[in-house]
Amino acid sequence: MYILKFSFIAALLLALSSLLQAQECKDFHKSKDCYVYVPLDRDFQMYNQAKSTSVVVGTATIYKVVLYGKKDFIVGVCAESKYYRQIRFRIIDGITHNVLYDNQEYDYIESFGFTIEKTQPLDLEITVLSKEKTAQASKVCVGIQILWSNPLETAANK
Repeated sequence: MYILKFSFIAALLLALSSLLQAQECKDFHKSKDCYVYVPLDRDFQMYNQAKSTSVVVGTATIYKVVLYGKKDFIVGVCAESKYYRQIRFRIIDGITHNVLYDNQEYDYIESFGFTIEKTQPLDLEITVLSKEKTAQASKVCVGIQILWSNPLETAANK
């Protein structure tokens, strides 16, 4: 009976700590600690699928989004500064599973701008990297900013 009570209390404490971690991470992508460069001459707005989440260091996390066509987007990722590490993110076609962008090829730059011509599902694969072996099982809060704007008017599309 004592072991059963101890197991129940341990499970309850674990669930409570996970809930508190999730609470701390809520809206991190909207904080000043999660900065993504936006060109001054553009009117980018936060997309409704932007989010914050806790991820396990060293483990790839997939976040599925649908981006609507005829829009410019900036996708940026950030981690809590006290846990800051390089963040690898890949943009993967949600239908063909082709990798469309991998920031590993660009020295882990934290944001990427692009245009979507037609609505399509995408997978954002995010991995917080660490050289420390002890950090591999730890969780860290990650912000996923998705910003959108109408495309610039050019002579070609007037």
